[in-house]
Amino acid sequence: MIRIRMELLPGGYDREEDNELLGEIFIDNDLTTSLSSGGRLGTYRARIFKKQRGHVWRVVYLKNFPRKSYHPWEMLRRILNQAAEGNGGHI
Repeated sequence: MIRIRMELLPGGYDREEDNELLGEIFIDNDLTTSLSSGGRLGTYRARIFKKQRGHVWRVVYLKNFPRKSYHPWEMLRRILNQAAEGNGGHI
């Protein structure tokens, strides 16, 4: 699983007590595609939360992602693009 946190750091990175959580993304692999492709491809589910974890804002599925050919930042870019498509291009 991959977790991405977005935080506002009003006092800078060294003042953690002032940080405000803006959102999180949890990305997990379903394992079936990875196993059937010998680990080359992965199918992922990304759950995007705004502010608190209790409320899922968007769920995005990324199928047959060439996990050994691209960096995880490419995975995140594709997930964010899909999330924006369902919202008029805005996240």
